[in-house]
Formats: sequence, structure tokens, C-alpha cells
Amino acid sequence: MSLHNGRVKPRHLIIPLLALLVGYGVGVAQPIVVRDPLVVGQDAVVDGTVPRVTLADAGGDVLVIDPPDGEARVAFVLYPGGLVRPQAYEWIGHALAGHGVRTLIPEMPFDLAVLDADRAGQVATELAPGLDVVVGGHSLGE
Repeated sequence: MSLHNGRVKPRHLIIPLLALLVGYGVGVAQPIVVRDPLVVGQDAVVDGTVPRVTLADAGGDVLVIDPPDGEARVAFVLYPGGLVRPQAYEWIGHALAGHGVRTLIPEMPFDLAVLDADRAGQVATELAPGLDVVVGGHSLGE
């Protein structure tokens, strides 16, 4: 870097500062833009009842956790928290399955439920016809 009266010229600082800002921006954006696929059974560790777990399409992927006998009495649509993958909540569906609850956990755009806040209606209509539906969520999914 050249010195101007014993100081670094401001224009010589611009490129390194821009490079740092771009690198920081890429590092922050990468995990938001590049999402891992929805995987059944990845994070669910629950002893006892073994529910049926599948992926369905209702305007996008939905993790469906059904009671072992397939006879659900109520449906629970669970909105994931901000930047949390749906499979992180699969254990809740496992725990509820033994009580006759079909748990539906939709995948959200960029894992942000606030970007598709009205999704529960479509999920319930397509995947829980004839069932009473409860909607809940965690953090930014509430």
C-alpha cells in the first residue's frame, strides 16, 4: 500500500474492505440458501411407539407422522422455527402418535415459516381431511 504523508490512502482500503464484506455475506447467506433435503428419521429418537413416517406433497414437502395403526383422531400441523429443518421436530410426532395424533410438519421456504404463514390450511385440507386440526409452532413458526 502506498503512503500519503505517512498514512494509507483511503482508496487502497476500499477493495480489502469490500472483499471482507462480500466474504462475510456469502458465509451468512450460504446456510440459508443451500438447504439440506428433508430426511425422514434423521433426528427422531423416541422409545416406545413406532409410528408410520412418510413424506407427502401439499404445496411442498410435508413430514407426516401417523399413529402405528394409521387411525388418527386429530391432526397437528407444526410450523418449524426459523432456520430449523422439519425433521428436528419429528420426535414430537413420534411422541404424539401413540395418542392418535397425525403430525404434519411442512417444509418452509428457506426454513422460514413467516414466508408461507398460510400453509396450514392447504396442508390440513390435503393431508387431514375429516380430522379436527390443531396448528402450532415454535419460535418464528408460531
